[in-house]
Amino acid sequence: VSTLYVDSVALASDARELFVAIARRDHDLSRRLKRAVDGVPGHIAEAMCSTGRVRRAEYAAALGSAREALACVRAAESVGYLQEGSDAWSTCAERLLDRILRALEKG
Repeated sequence: VSTLYVDSVALASDARELFVAIARRDHDLSRRLKRAVDGVPGHIAEAMCSTGRVRRAEYAAALGSAREALACVRAAESVGYLQEGSDAWSTCAERLLDRILRALEKG
């Protein structure tokens, strides 16, 4: 099992508190973030079992989902749904997302 896949599953687990924290203020943003975060490991798993164009497309979809997740977190931060240093969005989760994005961007 690839490290990228393991990291993406860990991110999905770590983000659960974040969904709850954002849902208190904006249910739609929380749902969008949840779909984006949950999509990353699924796309990576599909890519790992595929070849050629399908493999590239699945990794591209995983990258899109990871970028969307980051955009949702940044939006929540910008409107004050998350407090700086909040336990909901841990430093560990942010590092995981950053590592996933860098790996997927490398291709």
